[in-house]
Amino acid sequence: MEEWKLTNNYIGDVGLLAFSDVIRLNTKLKVLSLAGNGIRNAGCDVLCECLMKHPSIEVLDLSDNAGITRASEDVLVFSLSLDSMF
Repeated sequence: MEEWKLTNNYIGDVGLLAFSDVIRLNTKLKVLSLAGNGIRNAGCDVLCECLMKHPSIEVLDLSDNAGITRASEDVLVFSLSLDSMF
């Protein structure tokens, strides 16, 4: 599967930590939408670790996650060299 839209499921940081192994194992994943899931800066750290070595991720949607600061978003963009992030 190349695209996962998990919008508005409120998985939070803890759920994202559990889900990160599934993301890592799906090496064909190109688009990941986690909008509106209650993710905070700690979740961004998990994503950074998870996606840094991911071979195909191109687009990451973290919109509507009020707990994520601009600094965490900048770290993700810089670390992952994404085609698109919103």
